[in-house]
Amino acid sequence: MNKKSIRVTIIILSTILALMITLIIMAVVRQNSGPSQPAPTPGQVEKTPDPKDSIINVLSISIELESTEIIKGTRFRPEIIILPDNATDKFYEIHSDNERVLRYVGGNWLAADLGAANLTVTAINGISSTLRITVIPPDLEAIEFQEEEIIMEPDDIIFLNPVFIPADAVPFDPIIYNSSNDKVAIVARDGRLTAIGTGTTRITATVGEFSAEVTVRVVVPIRSVFIVMPRRVYSIGDTAQFTIQLDPSNASDEFIEITFSGASVTQIGDTSFRCDEAGEVTITATAENDRTSNLTILVHDLVEFADEVFRLTNLERAAAGLSQFTRTAPLNQTALVRANETIQSFSHTRPDGRDYITAFVENGADYLVAGENLALGQENPAQVLKDWMDSTGHRATILESEFSRMGVGVVMDSNGRLYWTQTFTN
Repeated sequence: MNKKSIRVTIIILSTILALMITLIIMAVVRQNSGPSQPAPTPGQVEKTPDPKDSIINVLSISIELESTEIIKGTRFRPEIIILPDNATDKFYEIHSDNERVLRYVGGNWLAADLGAANLTVTAINGISSTLRITVIPPDLEAIEFQEEEIIMEPDDIIFLNPVFIPADAVPFDPIIYNSSNDKVAIVARDGRLTAIGTGTTRITATVGEFSAEVTVRVVVPIRSVFIVMPRRVYSIGDTAQFTIQLDPSNASDEFIEITFSGASVTQIGDTSFRCDEAGEVTITATAENDRTSNLTILVHDLVEFADEVFRLTNLERAAAGLSQFTRTAPLNQTALVRANETIQSFSHTRPDGRDYITAFVENGADYLVAGENLALGQENPAQVLKDWMDSTGHRATILESEFSRMGVGVVMDSNGRLYWTQTFTN
């Protein structure tokens, strides 16, 4: 075989080999690609779906409410209408252009204050709608006065101010006022109340079917309160009487509260009481307008005073080296009788003209020798003993060695003065 024949043979073999390799590759590809598919029908074109083709846009959005007038305080949730119904993205935002009037609270809208506000709803694609809403006052449910009583002076002028319930209610009818007693106070259409004279009247405010009343009391006010008593000193068991004087005397606001402090007393009338305990008693009178007056009295225990006179007298006897007095009931009774008699006649002669010694006999005080000491006006036992010891005659009686028994009597007159008596026998 010549060289030319060899070259042709090689080319043919190479071509055959390349063709075989190509056939093998096509067979492998066809095996991996599955069964064969029919050819498309003439006129049909296959196309992969585009996601944009599934979006349906919002064409309109609106706010629906039963009424665009809403009562203050009402919570509501508006209905949002989106068209078409099958829009694919119904997300929206809603806001108020006046949050003082309308604001979003806890998942609802609140009609917070009187006025108007725009609610605007906006879809995600920018389409929006606005609804203007007016917040109106609530209906009137009642009317009332805040004061239970109004106190005025003659010629005073004030303006009545009844309140509505609820407070934001705006009634259609005007307030009509009326006074039950025009001689006490009159009221004008605008609520101006003028006090005329002392007394009490009822003011009525009426709005439609609702009304309220308040009591108006016109008084002449108290400027000063005074407690007046005939005396300032009393004894246990005494009944004390006082009076209340007011300035001015024609004050009509005359309610006075009386209180007591200090030693115990029992009130037995509006202006009287019984003294139950020794010590100071303070009486306080308080008027309605807080004007006050205080008066303090002194209550003595006369039995205790008599006991102290007896004790102090025996101290003087002891200091002089003399025996102690004994105290007897007849001498005490004689001393009390004589003390009361000295209120009528301060003398050793009894009011009927007899000698004082007759009182000893009348009260069963036996004696061989007898004597008495009298005193008037001393405020306590120590003072009366001092006065007696500073007097030669009284001192001699106290220190008389023949006397061994003594009685003591202490009484008080209607002016609060004390009368002291000592009676002595052997």
